[in-house]
Amino acid sequence: MEADFSHLLTSLRKGTVRHRCGGKGRGIAVFQGQVWLTQSRDHRDLILAAGDSFDFDRPGTAVVQAFTDASVVWFDGTGHESDRALRDDPLRRADGSRITAFALHRAARDMRNAAIARALLRAAGAASYAWTRAVLALRSLQHWLAAVDDCRGLQRG
Repeated sequence: MEADFSHLLTSLRKGTVRHRCGGKGRGIAVFQGQVWLTQSRDHRDLILAAGDSFDFDRPGTAVVQAFTDASVVWFDGTGHESDRALRDDPLRRADGSRITAFALHRAARDMRNAAIARALLRAAGAASYAWTRAVLALRSLQHWLAAVDDCRGLQRG
């Protein structure tokens, strides 16, 4: 399987302007910061913030400017082979819909929460085990002290 390096995280400093060829199978996801986006022959101005993504829906050039320092991922198809681009895009679901940056963020947060829950359960289990061992040790000590007291009582008597 060939590695596709077109999905690398790109850092944009505040005020940086980038031009990209638009078209189906291409887009941008914002992981940090805020960017402004517009496309050729499109009257819309879009503001994307961390967790937002946008699929370019017009041919021509898309212009992106960072309002703040930002980290983005560009989703680039290869040429105009949109079927291949969609098939090779690791951020496409089997049904052809795009996984958004928000969905990736939510999945990462869910995985982090699950990892924290597992760690807390392990810690609780370890604490319970330690508590049980301490109680057993205390009971053994109590039995030992009682036996010592019995021996002392027999020696005095």
